[in-house]
Amino acid sequence: MDYELFIQSNKTAVEYAEVLRNILEKKLHIKITQSKDNDSISIYCTFFTIWIELEDDFGLITAKEVYDFDANIDTKIQVFGRTYDEGLNLLFRLLKCLLEYNDSLLLEENGSYIVLKKEQKEFTSEV
Repeated sequence: MDYELFIQSNKTAVEYAEVLRNILEKKLHIKITQSKDNDSISIYCTFFTIWIELEDDFGLITAKEVYDFDANIDTKIQVFGRTYDEGLNLLFRLLKCLLEYNDSLLLEENGSYIVLKKEQKEFTSEV
């Protein structure tokens, strides 16, 4: 299953990748590998892959136009089918950790609907 996580933060995409890596490794005790190219930073684990876009991309424009959500970081997440239940559980544990930050988040499932939206101190769920 594919998800897209839009983030409004005072951090850069590179800094946010470090936040995600630290949460996964230190708080959730998940072994990951990470790679970087000109377009994105990729974080891999047994349950999912996260791509953090480094270039201005269409997703940020779409988040603004469709959801009226100003984001500066666009991440794409693919939860693997063979470990879907565990992966989804881990993804929501990761999101719970991210909610502790004073950043705005919008999680969209498969380009079709909002699963979670947090703007600064507010929190709503469309599910």
